Amino acid sequence: MFNLKKLFIIGLLVLLPMSSLAQGARSTSDSSPTWAALWAHIIPGGGHMYQGDWGKGLLFATTEVTLFTSSIVLLLKDKKKTDMAALNLLTLFQNEHFYNIYSAYQDARIKIKNENYLSDISKENALDLLTSPFDLNILGRWTFLLPTAFVGGITAWLMSDSDRSVKIRSSGASWAFPLLGGQATTIGVGEEAYFRGYLQSEFKELFKNEWLAIGSQSVAFAAAHDIYVDDPKLPKIARYWPGALRFTFAAYAGWLTERNKYSIRENIAMHAWWDFTLLSGEYLLTGKVEPFILSVSLPL
Repeated sequence: MFNLKKLFIIGLLVLLPMSSLAQGARSTSDSSPTWAALWAHIIPGGGHMYQGDWGKGLLFATTEVTLFTSSIVLLLKDKKKTDMAALNLLTLFQNEHFYNIYSAYQDARIKIKNENYLSDISKENALDLLTSPFDLNILGRWTFLLPTAFVGGITAWLMSDSDRSVKIRSSGASWAFPLLGGQATTIGVGEEAYFRGYLQSEFKELFKNEWLAIGSQSVAFAAAHDIYVDDPKLPKIARYWPGALRFTFAAYAGWLTERNKYSIRENIAMHAWWDFTLLSGEYLLTGKVEPFILSVSLPL
């Protein structure tokens, strides 16, 4: 099977520089948002340094290097007790890097007053995004409640399956649920900032069409995650249900981004509660909080 994760990386390397060339026609002496994002991809904090914001750039660089090196040190110890901490640190590193890219891109577009861009740019800061899952104004919207009710129904069905021999457990919930909540919020902020806040905006500039932008970032989102389950009980085509589900989720989130004029706060709330519901259901069934593997794997 062709490795779609490799396709995702290759696609970014090809399409985003094309978008940058298309942006070259804009008459501005300020920093290019596209190049700010590209520098942020390559060097932690590089996108902010490119714009002359050395304080923010060094802050991102320091925290990302610290998180990455700490996780590697813990992984090298090769102990089960440290593996979970190491993988959670890697998750923090990954999603901070995603947010770093979006932040550099966002700052550059704000500096040029979003001149000649087809999409809006949000001025929401990190605190605004992190508090999104707890904003009652967002939690009461039908566009949030619909997908959340859907995933809640799936989780309830799995937990009520009479074929399951594992009893629902609650021991350790005092530490497990806060941990799962932190994981879900971190992933929600990082992935929504990157895929919807940054990628969808750039695809819209490249294709000049919002639906092509939504579709492109949805393909990228699905391809970056696991899309296949090797279950011999299922027909071959049905084994791709994780990819179909992730594509549908990303498409809905992309539509929501357009609907909210590129504010990603509702997306983050939806993403965080979706992940928290699924992870909590898994914990109640197994009594375990598995080491959190990177949600977007490297194409190895």
